[in-house]
Amino acid sequence: MAGRSIIVHSLEDARTALRAASELSAAVVLRSAPAAGGYGGVAWFERLAAAALAEFPDVKATAVLDCGDAAGHVLAAIRWAAQPGHVHLVLRFTGDPETAARLADMAGQAGLQLVGEVEPGLDLRQARDPLAACRDWLV
Repeated sequence: MAGRSIIVHSLEDARTALRAASELSAAVVLRSAPAAGGYGGVAWFERLAAAALAEFPDVKATAVLDCGDAAGHVLAAIRWAAQPGHVHLVLRFTGDPETAARLADMAGQAGLQLVGEVEPGLDLRQARDPLAACRDWLV
């Protein structure tokens, strides 16, 4: 994945991250919060990413849905994200390696990528000035 990770919690967060990336001509990774695949769901995150990315088509961006260690959430995300017309999501799974290997195979068959460990990201929930924080993070 190209770009630095920014953890987004809302459509406004995603827009802010993409706005900063656009201003800086930088690539960015929009990441959900840890385990958001369970409490937010794949539909919510995919639609959030689709709406934000449509507003910033010039930005090279990747959207990563964190499913924590819940294999069922990964399976639901594979079914949803593999549908035509949906934004290509990268899925994150932090469960056991054997299950991860099986899920990675299923994701690959659906044209999706499954990752485990990710680099630390800027969490916009912690930022007083999210746009300035994104600019600083992406430089």
